[in-house]
Amino acid sequence: MLSKDSLSLLNNMENSKIIIGTEQLGGVDWGEFDVSNIENAIRYGLDIGLRSFDTAHVYGLGLSEKRLSKLIEPVRHECEIITKVGLLWNDKQGPERLSIEKDLSYASMLKGAQESLKNLNLDRIPVLLAHWPDGKNPTEQVIENLYKLKESGLVDKIGLSNFDVNEVLLLQDTMPIDYYQGSFSLLDLLNLENYKDMSYNGINVITYGPLYHGMLTGKYSQKSVFQKSDRRHRLDGFVGNQGRKNYLKVDIVKQYSTMLGCDIKELAIKSLYMLGCELRTVVGVKSKAQLQENINALDVNIADEAILSLMKDLSECN
Repeated sequence: MLSKDSLSLLNNMENSKIIIGTEQLGGVDWGEFDVSNIENAIRYGLDIGLRSFDTAHVYGLGLSEKRLSKLIEPVRHECEIITKVGLLWNDKQGPERLSIEKDLSYASMLKGAQESLKNLNLDRIPVLLAHWPDGKNPTEQVIENLYKLKESGLVDKIGLSNFDVNEVLLLQDTMPIDYYQGSFSLLDLLNLENYKDMSYNGINVITYGPLYHGMLTGKYSQKSVFQKSDRRHRLDGFVGNQGRKNYLKVDIVKQYSTMLGCDIKELAIKSLYMLGCELRTVVGVKSKAQLQENINALDVNIADEAILSLMKDLSECN
């Protein structure tokens, strides 16, 4: 059940701090799960007033956008839809995992934007991000390409996802963007100061991965085994030396959540809003219950001193 305070917070925010991530709507790369449960969670989010959604042209090879489009049909033009372009694939399906190519040339970005418009059944994309740097097109050129798409009437707001934060800040005076999206969690605090600078310089900061691909739910350990259909079996943060460090940090967060009398997921999400940075967070959901938990995290009462102590203990684990 969503708390009354959380409902009030949602209703009073011009743009919710919680953005529903819809990558799992694509149906792949996260192990076995029931897409219908995700659809029910999104319907619930719509019922309580959530209107911000994060997707991408590549998620499910377009299927995430198509499924999201059907779900938001009654309120389509009330929604802030954030989608991303710049990842291409070969349409010839085979038994192996499809090869994805990064391409941020104007032709590629135009094609991706046009296909996203069709998938989402929109005339204009509310927010379009370049998904990942491709190592071929300089950031300045990528921003120019985004400007062209905006000038052509296909896009309202533009931004970058996963680009070098220092470079983005240097370019903001001469080539301003509206949005920046990057990873951020208690296991991934590297860009905190840069995110503060971005917000100060007029960039809307959207972060993803507050639960670090589920690690900060406390459900997993170094002994956990992930299926080949689950990307976590190959992510650096789950294996090797980095994986060991991260699980040690998770143990610290668990200890604090017990001490503070809250769930580890609640602490992991709420703490990000207590670090002095204006941001909004993308949360992926596989069920209505997960979405309720993520929203209720906004309402958890945690003292600033506890967060400072937690940050200190986590930093000593690096």
